[in-house]
Amino acid sequence: MAAAILLCLGIAIWGAAKQRIGATALRDSFSAEQGKGLIVAGLTGVFIIGSLGTLFTIVYGMAI
Repeated sequence: MAAAILLCLGIAIWGAAKQRIGATALRDSFSAEQGKGLIVAGLTGVFIIGSLGTLFTIVYGMAI
């Protein structure tokens, strides 16, 4: 689970860099929009994985 969270955070960081480079240096709006999509996807993945971990902990704790 930790590897998946790190992967999602890496995707979000890559998207932020892509958005920054696309918006300023290259003046490429498509690259900036693609970076924005990567940021949203990465952070959504972190949220979903974190939520599943929390739910698993609660359900497992109730079973004990």
